[in-house]
Amino acid sequence: EAGKPTGPAFFSTIILQLLVVYVPFLQVIFGTQALNMRDILIAFGLAAIVFLAVEAWKWNIRRKLS
Repeated sequence: EAGKPTGPAFFSTIILQLLVVYVPFLQVIFGTQALNMRDILIAFGLAAIVFLAVEAWKWNIRRKLS
């Protein structure tokens, strides 16, 4: 039950970030500009590397403990 608010908080954060980056009047207010496809792919690629590294680390710890 403690993790229930995590999902809505995660998705609302993503939605708000996308709005700030891609809605023109919010771009003016926050001084942002839309990302091009190259930048998006770089961000997702780097995030995937970090995710996989952390999961490998956790797997290694679990393997050593069992």
